[in-house]
Amino acid sequence: MLSKHFLEIDFVKKLIFGSIIKKKLDFNKFDYEFLVKYCSSHFLLPTFYHKSLEYGLITNYPSDFSNYCSKIYQINHNRNKLLKIEALDILKVFEKNNLNYSLLKGGSLIFNNIIHPAERMIGDIDILVSNDDEKIAVKILNDLNYFSDYEYKYWNANVHPNFINNDKLFAVDLHNDLLPKKYANLLNSSEVLKRSCKTSSGIKTLCKDDMILNTIYNYQICDYATMKINYSLKKIYDYQKLKKYTKKEIKPKDIHLNCFFYFSNKLANMNNKINKGIYLNLIIINSKYMKQYKILNKSYNLICNFIIEVKNIRFKIIEFLLNQKYRVHTLKKLNFFQKEF
Repeated sequence: MLSKHFLEIDFVKKLIFGSIIKKKLDFNKFDYEFLVKYCSSHFLLPTFYHKSLEYGLITNYPSDFSNYCSKIYQINHNRNKLLKIEALDILKVFEKNNLNYSLLKGGSLIFNNIIHPAERMIGDIDILVSNDDEKIAVKILNDLNYFSDYEYKYWNANVHPNFINNDKLFAVDLHNDLLPKKYANLLNSSEVLKRSCKTSSGIKTLCKDDMILNTIYNYQICDYATMKINYSLKKIYDYQKLKKYTKKEIKPKDIHLNCFFYFSNKLANMNNKINKGIYLNLIIINSKYMKQYKILNKSYNLICNFIIEVKNIRFKIIEFLLNQKYRVHTLKKLNFFQKEF
């Protein structure tokens, strides 16, 4: 059963991942409203426009679609210019205080010139700090007017609630570990920090090999992509760009790498090795049928979300009962005090 938007989806994938478009396309057949929704769902609309410019395809699109994409592209470019300024303001203070840190995720891609700043959508400034420097990092952020509404007191999370400065555009996500404690053996934060590299701006980011692993594991584990049998074109694109900067081959030693490589091979025509086992075969079968039947996909996602909530509920309950700031934050988030009874 082919999707009624197969033409648009196939075009986006080929354009984003640099496949040669062999036949001349009839651009009048495209559903441009769907193109916007599909690219936006994968946070790739600026990348789509960037690639369209690169391949000289802009003139093939309707002017209202091109103008809309151009505006989003420019807004994103301006945001990321500001991100560099705001991140530097923080990280220069980290440097001055000799903190053991590393910039992560989208920010590190921009500072290393791996991805053009106009095409990468970024939500927060993600920073990893050593356990020894964690308290100093929090104090520095507070001194720079970045504050969290609460801190976890009983939940041993690998990332703090985000720090917000009301005069700045980007919040800061401060990580004390790259992954939840249960998975810390997959990517040792202490070792990763030792391998950090300085950019031309004088700030530290992960080395390219570690950036690849963090890109994959963060999505597969922290965003539950392995459990949900999800894929992200944005993450696969990040991986594709990073892979050009390293010759080291990643061995598919666990289900998370296997799952990511399966989708990267399938969607971006990459040739990563995968170890087919019972679990991966189930993923392949499930991904095939869930793509065909929306009701199955929705049902499976509901089950996954329930399992995730059950896994975390005990931590949330403890924090809610014993941590006043967390309780106030939660009730405020739920608009508890604004409801009329």
